[in-house]
Amino acid sequence: MFTGRDERRLTAAENNGFATKGKNMTPTEVIKEMVASGEAGDMNRLDEVLDDALEFTGAAPQPLGKSDFLDFSRAMTRAIPNVKFNLKIYSDQDGDWVRGETRITGVHKGALELPFLPKIAATKKRIKLPVERFVALVRDDKIVSFSSESSAGSGLIGILRQIGRDDLADCLLSAERDCRTLEESAPVGVHA
Repeated sequence: MFTGRDERRLTAAENNGFATKGKNMTPTEVIKEMVASGEAGDMNRLDEVLDDALEFTGAAPQPLGKSDFLDFSRAMTRAIPNVKFNLKIYSDQDGDWVRGETRITGVHKGALELPFLPKIAATKKRIKLPVERFVALVRDDKIVSFSSESSAGSGLIGILRQIGRDDLADCLLSAERDCRTLEESAPVGVHA
């Protein structure tokens, strides 16, 4: 059963022209479908364009398979419900390969809950990540591989820094301790 919010998100994805279930899509169309589904929070449609053997690297602290990527995406869209990826495609002339960039923007309006971090309360802070270039491999209307460059201030590390959780960003970068044990308090400068 859909909630009103789910129905609006589904309609948004359909109205963006990306409701192409059952059709052969170009690799660029598959990437656009992934982005539209993510922005709409439509995890069912996102699931449909991901290959079961997906390897996603760059935005998260470690490579993610399909299930983990869906969980990560679900958590991020709950935390940043108005997320925009600002997709630009550079090239899709290499057969199944697509090259492009994203620049993630939004507002941290919901709790961020990931299994490797303490729960992070909404901060209402604007997020504007630097441009992240990516390359993706698409076969049979499914994304097999998606790799974005990791740069200073990008991905989850960049989001954590922009919402005032440098301690968690540093912890993830160190990979030497369990970040879940850090205090589950609001970021510096945010009061409940």
